[in-house]
Amino acid sequence: MRQLSFTINGHGYTLTDDLVLSKMEGVTPEMVRSHGVRLHGHIYPVKQVLAAVIGIDRADFQSMQARSVFRRLGFEVVRAAG
Repeated sequence: MRQLSFTINGHGYTLTDDLVLSKMEGVTPEMVRSHGVRLHGHIYPVKQVLAAVIGIDRADFQSMQARSVFRRLGFEVVRAAG
């Protein structure tokens, strides 16, 4: 299990890879426009996942922050085909 502590807009969060997977189980992926993260064999938009997992609005962080979090937790981050 990987664990990561990070800060977004002055608020501290701690996530584990297991927590991300459990929170996203059964969630339908939205369309990936820019960057996605592979979870449960599906690719989800990075902002969809981070917002769902830590409970903040997508407008409150950049996809670059989400990509960094998921890479550091060991997840595959991909660019949208297009």
